[in-house]
This record gives sequence, structure tokens and C-alpha cells, in this order.
Amino acid sequence: MWKWANPTYPALTTQEGTLRIEGTVGVSTTRPRSNFHSAFLGKRADGQPTTNALDLRLNLSDPKIEQVTLRFWIADFFDETQDYDALYFSNDDGESFFELYQLTPSSWPDNVYQEIVVDVSDSVAAHGLALTNRCIIRFQQFGTGDFNTGGDEDGFVIDDVSVVVDFSTEVENKDSTIPVAFELNQNYPNPFWSEATSRFAGNPSTQIAFSLPSTQNVTLKVYDLAGREVAALLQNERRAAGDHEVTFAANHLPSGVYIYRLTAGDYVATRKMLLVR
Repeated sequence: MWKWANPTYPALTTQEGTLRIEGTVGVSTTRPRSNFHSAFLGKRADGQPTTNALDLRLNLSDPKIEQVTLRFWIADFFDETQDYDALYFSNDDGESFFELYQLTPSSWPDNVYQEIVVDVSDSVAAHGLALTNRCIIRFQQFGTGDFNTGGDEDGFVIDDVSVVVDFSTEVENKDSTIPVAFELNQNYPNPFWSEATSRFAGNPSTQIAFSLPSTQNVTLKVYDLAGREVAALLQNERRAAGDHEVTFAANHLPSGVYIYRLTAGDYVATRKMLLVR
């Protein structure tokens, strides 16, 4: 799972010209938070800027994954905050990265471990990406000070790293198939809640169904014809591939035509519905 990051490829997460062989990345028995070992990133010698990185490679391709959370403990050893002190994420084996979490060692107490928790799946979805079997979480440190002097050190140590994966608890229907495309269905009943019609009397709600071919973060909102939001039924919620249904209760709204819009990844669809009192 762990690999020393290649100091010459890729350069997308580092300042151009600062990838140098004088960095140091390794495993130590002298500064563990627990048990016997920890990993360290820092500078080896000569006072020149150096980027150091350690990659955690993960297979996160299971379609039932709903959330991925990274937890780790980090101790700052006199490291000064740089733009490139950060965690980065790739879902394509390092062909491209985005910044997942900025590390700010200047604001931390020296020589003290602290826990950091990062919601990986939400950040990945916010960048319009998917979880794959080629994921990398890159721990990166940038500095100029010698990490091995025992005095004015420049680096940090990480320990007790865990990746917690939450899976969908939806019951699988073995007779059903995963939809092959996104779809937003017409609400039912439509029109709904007509006091003059016994069929809808006392039922100020309607069902909105949609289909997902893959796990997505989903937003479902209702608007009036003036474009004003009147209800947020789903707000960037993680939903597994399959068919879904949401109830829209409209007993607080006047009669009229309303528009509901579904956003799931790059897919956006709208439909109209009629509320009659």
C-alpha cells in the first residue's frame, strides 16, 4: 500500500524545480506515537529546498462505498508552513492530483502529535471525480532545513494512519439490475393534493423517483416558476447505484406549477409538477 513517491514524476503537486534527491522519507523507531514505528518526511542536507512525498495507494472501486475517511496523527518538528505542505489525491495512479488537505505546521505545537481527519469521498465528489482502483493519497512535505541535525529540524512524522470505508446499507435486490443511465421520472401522483378530488384528499405529498447507474452525490431541489428554491429534498447526499424515491410534502405551498431539478455528477435534469388545492 505504501510507496516512496518518485521524486521526478509527477511534478503536478510540487513547485517546479524543487524536486531534489536530498530529501528523506523513511520509517523510524525513534518517534512513534504508538507501537514501534512511524514514517517521517524531511530534509537530508545542504539547506536547499526539497519536496518529499510518501504515497498511500488504495483500491476504492467498490460501487457500494458511500464514504471514505482518512485519519492520521502527525507531529511537527520545527517545520514551517509552505504551500506544498499538503495532502494530495489522485484517482489515476498519479497522472494527475488535486490538493486534498493543506497542512499548516507553523500553527502546530512542536514535537506534539495531533490527529487530523479528512473526508476523502466528499472532496473527490466536489472535484467531479470518481473513486477507482488506482487511488493515491500523497503525504507531502516541503522545506529547506536539515531533518537530521537534532536541533533546527524541518519536517514532520506521521503515525497511526487509517482509511475508514463506509458501505451502503441498502438491501440488495438480486432480481433487479443496475440502471444503465441516469433518469429523473415524472412525480406521482401529478397533480397532487386536490381537496376537491377525493382521490388526493388529505394527501399533500407526491413521490419523485430517479435512477443512478453509479454511486453519486445527489442534490434534488424544488423551485417555483420565479426560480425561487422552495424545498431541498436532497443536498449533496451520497446514493448508491440503483432506483431511488423521495417524498415531497407540499402542505406549506400554494397551488401552482413547480419545477424539480436533480443533479448527480455531470447529470442535470428538470421536470414540472402541479399542486392543486
